[in-house]
Amino acid sequence: DLRIMAQVGTTIGLGLLFDTFIVRAFMMPAIATLLGRWFWWPRTDHQRPPRARAERAAYQV
Repeated sequence: DLRIMAQVGTTIGLGLLFDTFIVRAFMMPAIATLLGRWFWWPRTDHQRPPRARAERAAYQV
């Protein structure tokens, strides 16, 4: 039925607008502020491996 499809489309559209303008604009920054560093859990700490001597020598030339 066309009326049901219109209701579903309206519901999806309103949900999309709510998510875009309310959740992403206000809720996520507020949650990130409240949680602090725990907001980014699990955090992977990628460190660069030390350079080889040949690479360091090439940059010093």
